Amino acid sequence: MKKNAFVLAAMLAATPAFANNFPDGNVVVFGPGKRPCAEWTKAKDNRDVVLQNYFTSWATGFVSGIASASKDVNASAMKMRDSYVIDHWIDTYCLQHPKDLVYQAAGEFATKLADEGANQ
Repeated sequence: MKKNAFVLAAMLAATPAFANNFPDGNVVVFGPGKRPCAEWTKAKDNRDVVLQNYFTSWATGFVSGIASASKDVNASAMKMRDSYVIDHWIDTYCLQHPKDLVYQAAGEFATKLADEGANQ
């Protein structure tokens, strides 16, 4: 249990760092999370269903992983979320921040969920 609490604290503490502290890529992220938000938006604009699903599946897994590790903090915030909510939120974020990376957008969403869960 103490190990889970440590992992939870570390993930929640690191999540805002995804958005702000790794602009030079000194964080290990695999898959489409390392792609620029502009590519997420381009996949949507071009109606590239395969690429859209690739991005959305990655983002959903990323957010789900954080939520699973921190379920005691934000389980209630996750209950009404699904891949469509995550997808729409990242769509909006990426339109506003095209040079950010997809993992930064997903990290911001996860931070939002953690904050909502902590405030409930």
